[in-house]
Amino acid sequence: MLPNITEREKASGYVYYELATLLDARRVHDKAAKKQTSGSPETNPLWNAVQRCALESFLTHYRNLFEFLTNKDFKDNLLAEHYASGWSGEDDWRKDAPEDEQKRINKLLAHISFKRDELGTGSWCPDAMEARVCRVFSEFIRQLTDHDTKLFSRAVEALDARARSSTPVPTIGQGNPSTATVISFGWWALDFDCFS
Repeated sequence: MLPNITEREKASGYVYYELATLLDARRVHDKAAKKQTSGSPETNPLWNAVQRCALESFLTHYRNLFEFLTNKDFKDNLLAEHYASGWSGEDDWRKDAPEDEQKRINKLLAHISFKRDELGTGSWCPDAMEARVCRVFSEFIRQLTDHDTKLFSRAVEALDARARSSTPVPTIGQGNPSTATVISFGWWALDFDCFS
């Protein structure tokens, strides 16, 4: 299925959502990890839960961006090649990704499988995974026409903000999503200052 111009314009926002949420999940994960000061997850189950939920969110959006950037076509998937003719991010992605990474994500995150015992609990490397997404996404952006580059301007802002790590990453929110940032959120009737 080849999307028309209107569909491509709308769908570029979906891709931005995946990237921004991956970056946000990583920041929440790291902040929750810092809250685990005693070294034992049992001593702070709340922050352990936040950290696990953030990791699972990160892995889900990582998987979605992998499928987009490497053109994994499942009937109605949006693909990077819909924007950059001839694009194949497979080689860029695979040059530093563990060979079984996607299989592990699929079986450990997205499926209840007997293979979980064989694959282990999942020792993930969010630093390398985030760097891979940012590197391949940036290369994808360089392959776009001027018109399509404009469609991904919020994603470019998110990548630039992440490169300047002290700058809040643009997130989905009310108003202009290019500038809205998450400062805190309520969970279980508690407020957390996540990004201070």
